[in-house]
Amino acid sequence: MTTVVGAAHEAGVERLLDSYRAMGRNAAGYALGQRVGPVPTELDNFARAKLIVRTTLLHAQEARAVVPGAEPVELVLLAQPMAVPNSAPIP
Repeated sequence: MTTVVGAAHEAGVERLLDSYRAMGRNAAGYALGQRVGPVPTELDNFARAKLIVRTTLLHAQEARAVVPGAEPVELVLLAQPMAVPNSAPIP
């Protein structure tokens, strides 16, 4: 089983490296004024769900900070671990 998991992990890492290489080629082409196309990537629904939750929490925090008629202020987000109640730790 370890071999199968290891091989699957290596394949995933290789796909990720391929994506980064393609992004690098796109960045170089863009810097040279060449037309570049999108880089195909795989959708990770778990990561997407985590980002949606974080974005929703950020929006709620910003909405609570609104003072009608006040001058605009810049908010600074400090990186802190998020507390998730009733969840098992992820190994």
